Amino acid sequence: MKVATFSIGGERRVGIVDLDRAAVLPFDLPVEEAAQGVVALIERNGAGLPRTSAPLPLERVALEAPIPRPRRNIFCIGKNYHEHAHEFARSGF
Repeated sequence: MKVATFSIGGERRVGIVDLDRAAVLPFDLPVEEAAQGVVALIERNGAGLPRTSAPLPLERVALEAPIPRPRRNIFCIGKNYHEHAHEFARSGF
């Protein structure tokens, strides 16, 4: 399952991306919760996913960052981090 934060009509929403149908199925979340992006789902703390409403064509929505306003810095490290660190060290920067 792919989950995305998106906007439509100036309103931020969260939903499931269905690539087979080229659509996104918005979760039934209050606007103030959906404004947090995917964090709204994380904060449900295992309560399950909300219902989804009618699919929207992907071409009608604007995909956004999954977590639009992180509460703190997020650092991501790939599996090949060690190789990249050595490559960077040899680059002279």
